[in-house]
Amino acid sequence: MKFLRLFALIAGQALSFAPALQAQADYNALIKEAAAFLPDELEKADAATVKLLAQLAQNGPVDDSIFTKANFLMGQVRQYQGSLNIASSYYHKALETLFGQQKNRVSRACWNNLAIIYEQQSQFKEALEAYHKSLENYEFPVDSLTIGETWINISMLDNRMGNNAKAIEECGMVLDYYRRLRDTLHLAYCYQNLGFYHSKTNLKLSTDYSLEALRLNTAIHYTYGIAKSSINVAVVFVQNGEYEKAKKILLETQQLCIKHEFKQILASVYRMFADIELQKGGDFELAKEYLEKAATFCSMNGQEDNLSEVLLGKIKLNAKFGHYDGFTDALDAYLALQKKVLEENSLHVFHEIQTIYDVNKLITQKEVLQEGNNLLSRQLIVSLLFLLFAIIAICIIIFQYMRLKSAMKTMYKMNVTIAKTVPQSLQETDIDDQINLEDEEIPIVNLYNEIVRRVDKEKLYLNPAFSVHDLCLTMNRSRRYISKAIAEGGGTSFASLVNEFRVNEARRLLAGHTAELPSMVELAEKTGFGTRQSFYRSFKMLTGFTPQEYMSWAQKTPDIEPDLFQNDADEVAL
Repeated sequence: MKFLRLFALIAGQALSFAPALQAQADYNALIKEAAAFLPDELEKADAATVKLLAQLAQNGPVDDSIFTKANFLMGQVRQYQGSLNIASSYYHKALETLFGQQKNRVSRACWNNLAIIYEQQSQFKEALEAYHKSLENYEFPVDSLTIGETWINISMLDNRMGNNAKAIEECGMVLDYYRRLRDTLHLAYCYQNLGFYHSKTNLKLSTDYSLEALRLNTAIHYTYGIAKSSINVAVVFVQNGEYEKAKKILLETQQLCIKHEFKQILASVYRMFADIELQKGGDFELAKEYLEKAATFCSMNGQEDNLSEVLLGKIKLNAKFGHYDGFTDALDAYLALQKKVLEENSLHVFHEIQTIYDVNKLITQKEVLQEGNNLLSRQLIVSLLFLLFAIIAICIIIFQYMRLKSAMKTMYKMNVTIAKTVPQSLQETDIDDQINLEDEEIPIVNLYNEIVRRVDKEKLYLNPAFSVHDLCLTMNRSRRYISKAIAEGGGTSFASLVNEFRVNEARRLLAGHTAELPSMVELAEKTGFGTRQSFYRSFKMLTGFTPQEYMSWAQKTPDIEPDLFQNDADEVAL
């Protein structure tokens, strides 16, 4: 009876666990396949992710981490596509799972991406909260560089929200950290931000920080950083009224941008040239030409925010020089651009809301159908269970009848043997009661029994580096007496004793893997053997079988009861 219960339990666990592991591996493969398409092949990434979510919805529960990763991936796809509200909803779904609520790479990425979305939607307070949430998921010092980058983003947000003093303090804190690391690239980025933060309050500090950022970028030959820093330095010079210095550095930046095709920065260069002519009352036609070039580069790169600044520059230029027609044309173009941006944003938000509504509607319909299918499935399972129990009950009655006859005969022989045997006095030994005794005062048998118990109970043999020295420390006994107890009490050596435990562990693991034979390297690692060769040799010597042969016999002989307590499966990584 006990055997049948154990066998049914093990069989049920094996049948349910093996498909789940295979399904989880398949889903992880689909996630990697879809992620490989980002960000260049969005259509393929979208199709692969939609397929993944459809399979998850159809096949029912799997490991919680799969739902988290799938929703995060769909959030990434929608974010790259510009559907920010939909992307945000998927990130929140990922964070609502148990796996998403833990401190891991996926939850950290969700909060970071949500912060970026909130910032793009001018929801600065929510963006700050999301950045701080992401910081809670970092592990210091493993993620220290990323923590510094997050604090830089937070300082920029505080500056945009008008908390300039706080932004300067936060950026200064990160600057000190990167200075200790001697990270020149991030130092230049911090100086560049500090120069911008001080531009409206302290022109001298702004100049010093901007020039230091330019110097550091030049030292590491970071061309893009040189161009960006040069623009900041030119802005400071213009604010100081040092137009010739500004023009000189802008001419150098212009050549650099043309050489490396930095079209976005080139638009800012031409806008700055026009701003200089405007502020010093210079050549109207030259300033107009600069603004036309800036507008051209903005249109080429889709820089609508920069284009808006260029059109404002045109309005100011025509107003200052009294060109009414040019003023009205620039004003009309500026208003048209603002209207276009507003309409596009409104239409985009409408499509996102409509999509969210359609998706939620389909999910609701599917949940109703799924509930009906689940009810039918439960009814079918209950019917099959009743039938199975009936069959098992009949088999048990027949088995118990045959076993009863055999047990009666065995019981009789045992009584005869016991009657002829001289009773022996058995005394339970407990070394804990003798812990303060010297080595020679503890009986060898007692010490050996405690060694076996301690090695088995604490599973010390699973450590490949486990040695006699480790055992001596654990037992608080000398090496000589430990070796003597193993030799005389157990009639074996330390290495043989430990290998026996490891081989017994391998027996249990092999008996529990009747569906698929694990690799020898994996089995050797799990059972504490240092190499595959030593595992193979010890297993053959102690059992008479190779591991493959033992596995084959385990499949043919289910009447040998395996260990029911197996280690939990390791968490699958992203």
